[in-house]
Amino acid sequence: MLENFCGVDTLPAVTVLGRSSREVEALAEERGLRLEWTPCHYGGRRPWLVCPRCGRRRAKLYPLGHPEAPPVRGDGLCRRCLGLGYLSQRLPPMERWARQAQRIRERLGGSPDLALPFPRRPARMPRKTYARLRRQARDLWQACYDADLFAWARMADQRDVSRSAPRYWQARERFLATYAPSMAETP
Repeated sequence: MLENFCGVDTLPAVTVLGRSSREVEALAEERGLRLEWTPCHYGGRRPWLVCPRCGRRRAKLYPLGHPEAPPVRGDGLCRRCLGLGYLSQRLPPMERWARQAQRIRERLGGSPDLALPFPRRPARMPRKTYARLRRQARDLWQACYDADLFAWARMADQRDVSRSAPRYWQARERFLATYAPSMAETP
């Protein structure tokens, strides 16, 4: 469902990344795009495509037409002009937190499954770094848990079910104080 909103991650783009100067010049000539060159610190120069709408230098321009249609001369705008975002920018907070916790687990060589035990410290990783990553993953998981419990409890409130469970109120207060101070309200 969210893959339909990801935009930049799945679109084919005209890019200068990883191409030689001749390839870039031929590509710009073929597509009718303007190029700008900037000097590099250690000699040489770097090519940039210029967005036709905003005039900014970009490494990638995205086609305006259907991805499988043949390219049109001068066709392509930067992601800012097209209003495209990355998948991570369009995910709800709870899913972002879960993905961050999964990435930490994978970085430590473990499974991304949050239900499995936390991975052991890798052989050459400093204990301080491991403790920090473990704490971050725990906090992210707790935020997901609290948000999920809070969402479930809000649905229960709407159905006029008893709100006397102390665990619900503790989790609700912790969630509001930590992640949504502007949403704080009295029951």
